[in-house]
Amino acid sequence: MVKFFVSLIKLQRVLSYRPKTYLKNGIRYIETDLKTNPFTFFKTVVYNPALHTQDELEMILKHETTHAQNWHSVDVLLGQLLIAFHWFNPLVWRYSKRMDQNLEFIADYKTTKARFPKKSYQMTLLRHALPNNMSLPVNNFYSFTKIRILMLNKNKSHHKNRLKVLLVLPFIMVFLMSFQIETVTKFKTSTSSQIEKDSISNPEIEILNALLKNYDEDAVLIFNGKKTTIK
Repeated sequence: MVKFFVSLIKLQRVLSYRPKTYLKNGIRYIETDLKTNPFTFFKTVVYNPALHTQDELEMILKHETTHAQNWHSVDVLLGQLLIAFHWFNPLVWRYSKRMDQNLEFIADYKTTKARFPKKSYQMTLLRHALPNNMSLPVNNFYSFTKIRILMLNKNKSHHKNRLKVLLVLPFIMVFLMSFQIETVTKFKTSTSSQIEKDSISNPEIEILNALLKNYDEDAVLIFNGKKTTIK
């Protein structure tokens, strides 16, 4: 939670610094002179126009506008809060990361779907995959660059492939249900004659007590016609 609030404080400082700002289609755009990557927070897009060419700016603004229009910041913040309260669960960290990736995939797809060439967009992603990243709970342009490029070139799943997945589901259910089968182990009880044969009678116990009272380790005991080792 401390890390989360520190990130929000850093974010607030960036958003409060507004050298130039304008409103378009219900979205506020802040042109800053800070050396930062473009990012979106709710209905606010922050970018530095001096760091990009005009063609790059058009693609970047389309990408960030998609985040703003679909309220992706809400999903990101909920993911961060989920981690804050369930930090001990490794699945929560993985889920939050996958959710951030999915939001970037959506924005990338809509950006290239609009009017921008896919090749030019991928080159822009590569040029701006900088190592110095801001630690902010927002959708940053440099995130998951390699995976994003792979997803842009990945063909959409055919309907037949989706049906194959549905066919596999029943087998998965049967596999999981097999672990719910109760195994009962039954022990066969010995008959009375067998118990009498394997047990020692009282007179024999008295003899053993007498022998073991002064037991010699070198002695050899013969019990029921067999050599017996005493422990």
